Amino acid sequence: NKENIESNTQKDSKDSIESNEKDSNNIESATQDSIDKDKSEKELKQQEKEQKKKEKQLQKDIKKAKKQKPLNILPDNNPYLIDYTTLDRKYYPFIQRSGKFYDSDIKETIRKVDIAERKSGVFVGILWGANANVDSVGIFTNFNALQANNALINNYVTPTNYLLFGLKIGYQSYIGQVLPLNTLGYQIFVDIASSFGQGAVFYTTLNIGLLYDFFETNGGKFGATFFINFGFGSANITGFESNSIYEFAGKIDIGLGVRINGKNKINFSLISSVGGMQSYFVSGIPSIGYEYVF
Repeated sequence: NKENIESNTQKDSKDSIESNEKDSNNIESATQDSIDKDKSEKELKQQEKEQKKKEKQLQKDIKKAKKQKPLNILPDNNPYLIDYTTLDRKYYPFIQRSGKFYDSDIKETIRKVDIAERKSGVFVGILWGANANVDSVGIFTNFNALQANNALINNYVTPTNYLLFGLKIGYQSYIGQVLPLNTLGYQIFVDIASSFGQGAVFYTTLNIGLLYDFFETNGGKFGATFFINFGFGSANITGFESNSIYEFAGKIDIGLGVRINGKNKINFSLISSVGGMQSYFVSGIPSIGYEYVF
């Protein structure tokens, strides 16, 4: 009996210990579940907080983007990225040539193409200026006499004639795969001009020229251009004892232009002359002109 009592006592003690261990494990499990639940709730609240913050920032960005002037290539619901599905394919050669792939850089390329297109096209122009004719052969052959008597120069240089008028028509372009886009351009045009009265000049030439837009503002509406043109055609002058016949002539024209409102341009021909290839006359023809690009 004593052994049975001891055995029962040990068994009860063991059961009690196991029960306590189970209770302890249950308490620890419940505590851990509570901790995990609190942690999960905190993480969820943090995620919700961050999501609200992102949504708030997105709304601010959208409002800011709507205030900015959008590019005409972007849909209203896409203020940041270029919609390549509807982008005109004419831009792609220039985008490829630029070698840049960020949308901000591509937008700049597209902007330049748009401005260059507005500046390119058929143009017509008028000019008013002055001319003074020079008999270069006479000056060369009588150089010694001219050194002795400066008054003789009047026999070989006509007084300035301020009645030079002219017209021109041609084409200019700032779009190309060779010249820098929207900065360097070219023009091809035909002009005809004549002055009236004593010491006149008449010329008609076919010209090709280089345009360099070194300043531009307000989306290309206003700017400044340096230009240099070379022309060949025919010309003659009056004012000497033996006036020249119409002969093959060359022309050079260097100056500055001011672009106003995109399509209008005022040109100042600062260094300009036409010369005969047979009698070797030279006529200085500085002028001011107006052009309109269609």
